[in-house]
Amino acid sequence: MTERHTKKHQIERMLTHPTWPIAMALLAMVTCLPTLWSGLFNDDFLQRAELMAPNQSHQALAQVGLDVNEPGDLGTCLSKLFVAVGPSKNRTALLNYGALPWWTGPQYKVALFRPLATLTHWIDSHWLGDSLLWMHAHNVIWLGLILLMSGVIYRTLMPASLAVAGLGLFFLAIDSNHYFPTMWIANRNQLLALFFALVSLFLHHQWRIKTDAYAAVLSTCALLASLLSAEGGVATFAFIFAYALCLDPGPRLKRLISLLPSIALIILWRLAYSHYGYGAQGGGFYFDPAGQPVAFVQAALQRSAFLLAGQWYTIPPDLFAFIHDTARWPYSLTLWALLVVAFFMCLPLLRHDRTARFWCVAMCVAIVPVCAAVPMGRNLLFASIAGFGLIAQFIHGVLTKASWLPRAKAWKWLVYLTAWVLIALHGLVSLGLTTCMPKIARHMIVKMNATCDLNLANYQNNQTLVIINAPNPASMIYVPYKQALTKQPLPAAIHILAPAYGALQVSRPDNRSLRLKALEASLLTCPPTSKLEMVHLYRYLSDFRQAQDRLTPGKPIQIGNLSITVESIDPQGHPIEILCRFSQPLEQSAQTWVTWSWSLKQYQPFALPAIGDVVTVKGPN
Repeated sequence: MTERHTKKHQIERMLTHPTWPIAMALLAMVTCLPTLWSGLFNDDFLQRAELMAPNQSHQALAQVGLDVNEPGDLGTCLSKLFVAVGPSKNRTALLNYGALPWWTGPQYKVALFRPLATLTHWIDSHWLGDSLLWMHAHNVIWLGLILLMSGVIYRTLMPASLAVAGLGLFFLAIDSNHYFPTMWIANRNQLLALFFALVSLFLHHQWRIKTDAYAAVLSTCALLASLLSAEGGVATFAFIFAYALCLDPGPRLKRLISLLPSIALIILWRLAYSHYGYGAQGGGFYFDPAGQPVAFVQAALQRSAFLLAGQWYTIPPDLFAFIHDTARWPYSLTLWALLVVAFFMCLPLLRHDRTARFWCVAMCVAIVPVCAAVPMGRNLLFASIAGFGLIAQFIHGVLTKASWLPRAKAWKWLVYLTAWVLIALHGLVSLGLTTCMPKIARHMIVKMNATCDLNLANYQNNQTLVIINAPNPASMIYVPYKQALTKQPLPAAIHILAPAYGALQVSRPDNRSLRLKALEASLLTCPPTSKLEMVHLYRYLSDFRQAQDRLTPGKPIQIGNLSITVESIDPQGHPIEILCRFSQPLEQSAQTWVTWSWSLKQYQPFALPAIGDVVTVKGPN
């Protein structure tokens, strides 16, 4: 036996070893160990305020009108923990305080129902020592369980080729897209939803192969657990549907009937979900597939290209949010062209192998529900299970010269080239990205945190903070909770006059008013550019209005002691020029004025212009 064959045999034996899934679970967990010291981020602050027993932080929040209803109460947390903005919970209070900006649309809400994920957070806070280190470790453990369950799925559905199962599991273990959802405590819901989805698929397979009625019931229960962990749990149906279409051994009618329990449960869940007022709507970051079907389909045509390309080519889907609206279609069409090439390279395998068809269908269908949100790598968790199963089958088939390889020489060589490109991307590149993820995540969090860092040297507690231009207005939702929990000065109120998406002209008509005018585009839109820029991400995150929510010129909007009057709009109904009138003189000592500096990437004191003067505030370019 040659040295090459010896090495090949050793690799095969390693991939097929009974302990390989355990090794891959440990590898995935080890790559995420730096998350243990990553602390709290964004929604973590909101949720921690609700999970903790009443303390001084809650008193500070109550003083500014942001009362936390029954903090630490399990029943309240189960129904409200993931309601970041809700009409019956805090929308009015957030608007009055200024944590939501004055231009927030009338239908805006982010109200999610995730009681199973909530229960794990409540247990962390009340039974397991309320330790941040443990909370992060809890996420890492769920990631390990996902890898173990993925190993069970791969080996169950590909029993004749355990090497393929092992290879797919290796790619899954070093996938960099796992890092952020594992690092973010509030994102544990996605990990839970995926774990229960895999359990549901395994039990569904047992039902269809062994006709075990108990397995059918338990599979449906696992689907329910996935739905109660996160809305993304609806992607579990992608696995069930693909199984019925490609793997189920029964006749067509029985295959169709096998889908009915899942369909019925999802419909009932969605009806109850909507009946009790849950859902995300009113902005451009989320699209509700049921409530906004047309807008969702339009968005999905672009978003799915970035998500599928992220899974297949390791192109970060997050790039979508760094692209200006006008430049998004060229990128999307380019990615669709690359995906068509990938499909034709896989076509011989898909024609030959029904398991490969299962992976392909499951991957594509699992992408659909996550198109409801702006594309991010963390939203590829479901699709990655199927995607790496297909990629592993493709690579293994090429390396072992499987019978499905095309006969045409040119096509065959293109298939070989594709396999080696995938090996490089999902082996070397993924390993490099995974190694760099702690640094990348830390860098992004520092940038995001800077947009809501209001601990200024000249700022005093209980002053009203007036922000001329905020780069990421959405981050202000977290400010009062973060300030209260970390015992930092808490503004009495926040007034965000405009986003910092472009250059502004600020003039002062009298001692109580400021007029702001966008020098490029509108106040709520970024100037057209083909560059990838952070400002576009901030705009997507801070999209508080739907396209139909046109502002009305001349109609004042009253927020506390501030009245905003839109004086001119663009054709889309976005404000170009606004008049901000305060109930007291601008120089009153109870107000602190700041502006965002794109060059320094932080807030700076703003010097009020004299009456009749005009100043220019620079944009990101």
